[in-house]
Amino acid sequence: MLMEQLKVGTLDVIAGPFGAGDSNLEEEGITSIDLIQERTVNVARADHPIFVTRNPNFLEYAYAAPPLQGTIASPVPRGLERRRLSSDNYTLLKKVVLETDYICGGPREIFRAELEAGALRIIPNTPSVEWRSACLFQTEALETPLVKLFVEVLLECRDHYLASHESR
Repeated sequence: MLMEQLKVGTLDVIAGPFGAGDSNLEEEGITSIDLIQERTVNVARADHPIFVTRNPNFLEYAYAAPPLQGTIASPVPRGLERRRLSSDNYTLLKKVVLETDYICGGPREIFRAELEAGALRIIPNTPSVEWRSACLFQTEALETPLVKLFVEVLLECRDHYLASHESR
C-alpha cells in the first residue's frame, strides 16, 4: 500500500521492509537506498521446550512473524512458509512469544533487548532468510528540505547501526 502511495505521489518518502532496486523504480521517478540487510534469527522464550528437546523439529512448533513481503532476498526455506500467526506488529509478536510456545523470526535487532535480558533465546540451526530494508522517495521530493533531512537522518542511523554491528 505504501509503495502504491509513493508511486502516485501521495507520499514523498517511505522507509521500511522494502528492497532497493527490486523493480524499475527509477523509471517511475523513485530513488531507493538500501538501509539494513541481515539474516533473520528465530527466537523463543528462554524456557521454551525446544531448548530441552533432543533433536527438535523446528517446523513442528507454532510460528509467529510478519507476512512475507518484498524484504526477503533469499528463497524461503521449505516449510517456513507456514504462518499460524501473522502480524506486522513486533511488539505484539514478542508478547505472544514470551507468553506461549510460539517461535518468532525476524532481524536480530528486533529482539536485542529481550535477548540481552535473557527473556528470549536464539534457536540454533534453524532456517534463516535475508531481511532487507530501504528508504524510497520521489526523486524530485529530495529538493524539499524536510524530505532531504529525513533521508539524511536515515542514512546517518544506518551508518551508525552498521558501524556498531561490524564486530559481530
